Amino acid sequence: MPVHEVLKPLLKHLPKSSTDGYLLSGLNAAGANERRGHYVGKQFGAARDSLKIVGIRFHDLGRNFTEALERAQVPESTTRLLVGHAR
Repeated sequence: MPVHEVLKPLLKHLPKSSTDGYLLSGLNAAGANERRGHYVGKQFGAARDSLKIVGIRFHDLGRNFTEALERAQVPESTTRLLVGHAR
């Protein structure tokens, strides 16, 4: 998966500090779909609102990534793997 250079040190550290086998430890499943990212989305929304940013949802970040892959003509099968969708 493509990763920005700034994030690489963090991504090397996270698995070593994991207490539950996930890259981001301690995320509790919640919401209608019982997903681990539920509260991350809520925190994103609160931060966005406090900065008075309008028109961007947490889900939009993934959509933007997918569109960038399409513009770069990355094969759809590779895109699905990168964004975590089934083939």
